Formats: sequence, structure tokens, C-alpha cells
Amino acid sequence: MTEDNQNPSASASIPAALVLNQSDNPRTQLISCHLNGQNYITWSNAMLIALQAKTKLGFIDGTVKKPDESDPLYEQWVTYNSMLVMWFFNATILKRKGFAAVSCLCTGCKSLVGRFEKTLLLRQ
Repeated sequence: MTEDNQNPSASASIPAALVLNQSDNPRTQLISCHLNGQNYITWSNAMLIALQAKTKLGFIDGTVKKPDESDPLYEQWVTYNSMLVMWFFNATILKRKGFAAVSCLCTGCKSLVGRFEKTLLLRQ
């Protein structure tokens, strides 16, 4: 993958969402606030902005689809999806209550959003 990032003609056919940058690693903390169950709106807005800045929002909104296992981009999708799962895991103090078992970020985010939307509605 590193060679593709250095070769502009090779990376031209790879969607921006599937390109690793030198600063991307599983320990990256994208935002300064951690989801704690009380700050979902602030936390989610910060995460959306951070993911948009890294051209990874498509993993959340579903526009970056999981390719078939036979697709040459499948391994890159798996790598980046795993990286994003870790970014979310690092951005929450609810670590043992959800993201540890997530394998597809889009599905995990829909579940998380649903859970917190219900909580917010109950508080109103």
C-alpha cells in the first residue's frame, strides 16, 4: 500500500477513502472529547468533522461500500474499516459496551446512533 501512495498513477484508481496517510494509525485520537453517554451530540459532531477532514465520512454514511472479497480493493477496505473502528473505540469511554465487537463501522455507527437517539428522546 505504501508504494501505491507514492505512485500517483497507481493511486488515481483508488478512492480517497481507501488511501492511508502517514499520520493514520490505530492509536490516533481524532478528537479531544470522549463519548461518555452525556455528550453524544458534541461528540458526534466532532467525529463527523474529523472524519470529513480525513475523507473517511463515506465509511459512516455508507457511500464507501464494502467490496466483494474478490475485489482488489477488499483488503484496503478491511484495513481502513479496522482503523476507523479503532478511532471510534479510542474516542469513547464506553469501550466495553459496544465497539469492541464491531467489525463493520457503518453498522456499528448506526447501532450507536440509534442507542443514543433513544436516550436523548427519553430525556426530553
